[in-house]
Parts: sequence; structure tokens; C-alpha cells
Amino acid sequence: PEIWKNKLQGKNKTGYSLKADIWSSGCIFYYLLTGITPFFGEEIETICSNILENGKYFIPFVNKDSSKSDITIEFIDLLTKMFKINEQERIDWIDIINHPFVTTPIN
Repeated sequence: PEIWKNKLQGKNKTGYSLKADIWSSGCIFYYLLTGITPFFGEEIETICSNILENGKYFIPFVNKDSSKSDITIEFIDLLTKMFKINEQERIDWIDIINHPFVTTPIN
């Protein structure tokens, strides 16, 4: 979000931290586990504005075939930490690697 925030505010700032990659990785994790994108909109500008305004996303607890989703509390917690709008509040790579979603064996 920090990249789009700068663009929407008319700033030419091109630098950003690794925390931007954590946000992107959260989007990829979300898509891999749910099959849908975390943020909606018809155009990229609309999606980015929605993210910057409220940062809300939907976690499906039911799959497309109406069966119960396998989404865990650990996954929700990790996404919540990866999708912090303020990059200073966003989880870092060390904490991701040590997060229970990553370290808990699959049954």
C-alpha cells in the first residue's frame, strides 16, 4: 500500500522497504489458500483506494463448493499481521518464519 499511497498523493518517492514485499506475499498466500484475491474492484486504482481507505478483506470460511473451508486461526492471524496498512506495524520476515501458521505441522 505504501507504493500506491505515494502515487495517489502525487509523490515521486520510489523507495520502499521489504515490508512492501510482505504485503505482496500476504496477497499471494491468501490467493493460494482461498482461490480468490483478497481485495476487490474493477480497476487497479479502485482496489488500491479501497485498500488505503479501510484495508478490509474478506476471509471465506466456506469453499466455492459450499464445503467448510480449511482456513485456520493461525492463517487469519498471519494475514492480519501481513496486511497492516502502516508498514511499521507490519510483521517482519523473521516473525513470519516463526509464526505458528508456518511452523505447525499439517495433520
